Amino acid sequence: MAGPTEMMVTVAVADDMIDEHDEMFGVTLMPKMPDYVMVGDGMATGTIMDNDDPPAVSIADASGMEADGEVNFMVSLSGPSGLPISVNWATGDVETPDDMYGMA
Repeated sequence: MAGPTEMMVTVAVADDMIDEHDEMFGVTLMPKMPDYVMVGDGMATGTIMDNDDPPAVSIADASGMEADGEVNFMVSLSGPSGLPISVNWATGDVETPDDMYGMA
């Protein structure tokens, strides 16, 4: 009596909370002794597709004295990332009640 001709090989993966690239790994079949079977195409590639959203970047308000010559703003990520993070930034004027443009 013949046995099954197919079976599923399951590889457990860990779900994390880190945004990252998809990850690939290999599975290799090796004959078990005694040689009742020959291995044909004995290599396969598995892909773990990332399901995590990228973290959000935020910046907090800041203040500083003119005499200090600088104002430091804290930039934060909402969570860790497995990918490089970079943002562009620029400065600009903001109207305040004491310094509104167009008032003479």
